[in-house]
Amino acid sequence: MKKFLLFALPLFLFSCKSGVEAHRVAIEKLGTDWDAATNAVTGFSDGLTKDLTGYTEMASSMMLDSAAVASLKGDAGKNGLKQLLLTKLQLLTLMHLFKLSWVIS
Repeated sequence: MKKFLLFALPLFLFSCKSGVEAHRVAIEKLGTDWDAATNAVTGFSDGLTKDLTGYTEMASSMMLDSAAVASLKGDAGKNGLKQLLLTKLQLLTLMHLFKLSWVIS
Protein backbone atom coordinates (compact mmCIF):
# COMPACT_ATOMS: atom_id res chain seq x y z
CA MET A 1 0.00 0.00 0.00
CA LYS A 2 2.86 2.39 0.84
CA LYS A 3 4.42 1.74 -2.56
CA PHE A 4 1.15 2.55 -4.27
CA LEU A 5 0.81 5.82 -2.32
CA LEU A 6 4.40 6.78 -3.13
CA PHE A 7 3.67 6.07 -6.78
CA ALA A 8 0.26 7.81 -6.85
CA LEU A 9 1.21 10.97 -4.94
CA PRO A 10 3.48 12.48 -7.63
CA LEU A 11 0.91 11.61 -10.30
CA PHE A 12 -1.82 13.31 -8.28
CA LEU A 13 0.28 16.42 -7.67
CA PHE A 14 1.26 16.58 -11.32
CA SER A 15 -2.37 16.30 -12.43
CA CYS A 16 -3.40 19.15 -10.10
CA LYS A 17 -0.86 21.56 -11.54
CA SER A 18 -2.92 22.32 -14.63
CA GLY A 19 -6.00 23.03 -12.48
CA VAL A 20 -4.11 25.59 -10.44
CA GLU A 21 -2.74 27.24 -13.56
CA ALA A 22 -6.21 27.44 -15.06
CA HIS A 23 -7.48 29.42 -12.06
CA ARG A 24 -4.37 31.51 -11.40
CA VAL A 25 -5.89 34.69 -12.89
CA ALA A 26 -9.03 34.44 -10.76
CA ILE A 27 -7.00 33.75 -7.61
CA GLU A 28 -4.72 36.72 -8.23
CA LYS A 29 -7.69 38.97 -9.04
CA LEU A 30 -9.36 38.00 -5.75
CA GLY A 31 -6.12 38.79 -3.92
CA THR A 32 -5.89 42.25 -5.47
CA ASP A 33 -9.60 43.06 -5.17
CA TRP A 34 -10.04 41.76 -1.61
CA ASP A 35 -11.89 44.86 -0.40
CA ALA A 36 -14.37 44.74 -3.29
CA ALA A 37 -14.98 41.04 -2.67
CA THR A 38 -15.50 41.73 1.04
CA ASN A 39 -18.03 44.45 0.18
CA ALA A 40 -19.85 42.04 -2.16
CA VAL A 41 -20.05 39.35 0.54
CA THR A 42 -21.24 41.89 3.11
CA GLY A 43 -23.81 43.31 0.67
CA PHE A 44 -25.17 39.85 -0.09
CA SER A 45 -25.43 39.08 3.62
CA ASP A 46 -27.23 42.37 4.31
CA GLY A 47 -29.67 41.70 1.45
CA LEU A 48 -30.37 38.25 2.87
CA THR A 49 -31.03 39.79 6.28
CA LYS A 50 -33.50 42.27 4.74
CA ASP A 51 -35.26 39.45 2.90
CA LEU A 52 -35.61 37.40 6.06
CA THR A 53 -36.96 40.42 7.94
CA GLY A 54 -39.50 40.95 5.15
CA TYR A 55 -40.58 37.30 5.27
CA THR A 56 -40.96 37.45 9.03
CA GLU A 57 -43.05 40.63 8.90
CA MET A 58 -45.17 39.19 6.11
CA ALA A 59 -45.77 35.96 8.02
CA SER A 60 -46.72 37.78 11.21
CA SER A 61 -49.33 39.90 9.43
CA MET A 62 -50.74 37.08 7.31
CA MET A 63 -54.37 36.17 7.90
CA LEU A 64 -55.95 33.12 6.31
CA ASP A 65 -59.50 32.97 5.05
CA SER A 66 -61.80 30.97 7.33
CA ALA A 67 -62.64 28.57 4.48
CA ALA A 68 -58.94 27.97 3.88
CA VAL A 69 -58.33 27.41 7.58
CA ALA A 70 -61.19 24.90 7.73
CA SER A 71 -59.76 22.93 4.79
CA LEU A 72 -56.31 22.59 6.40
CA LYS A 73 -55.68 19.39 8.25
CA GLY A 74 -54.00 20.09 11.56
CA ASP A 75 -51.30 22.71 11.45
CA ALA A 76 -50.25 22.04 7.85
CA GLY A 77 -50.18 25.67 6.75
CA LYS A 78 -48.51 26.89 9.91
CA ASN A 79 -45.87 24.15 9.81
CA GLY A 80 -45.07 24.80 6.15
CA LEU A 81 -44.51 28.49 6.77
CA LYS A 82 -42.57 27.78 9.93
CA GLN A 83 -40.32 25.34 8.02
CA LEU A 84 -39.74 27.93 5.30
CA LEU A 85 -38.73 30.55 7.85
CA LEU A 86 -36.45 28.08 9.66
CA THR A 87 -34.74 27.27 6.39
CA LYS A 88 -34.23 30.97 5.68
CA LEU A 89 -32.90 31.46 9.21
CA GLN A 90 -30.42 28.61 8.76
CA LEU A 91 -29.26 30.14 5.49
CA LEU A 92 -28.89 33.52 7.17
CA THR A 93 -26.89 31.97 10.02
CA LEU A 94 -24.55 30.22 7.59
CA MET A 95 -24.12 33.43 5.60
CA HIS A 96 -23.36 35.39 8.77
CA LEU A 97 -20.73 32.83 9.83
CA PHE A 98 -19.21 32.94 6.34
CA LYS A 99 -19.13 36.74 6.47
CA LEU A 100 -17.39 36.63 9.85
CA SER A 101 -14.79 34.16 8.61
CA TRP A 102 -14.29 36.24 5.45
CA VAL A 103 -13.73 39.49 7.33
CA ILE A 104 -11.46 37.88 9.94
CA SER A 105 -9.21 36.26 7.34
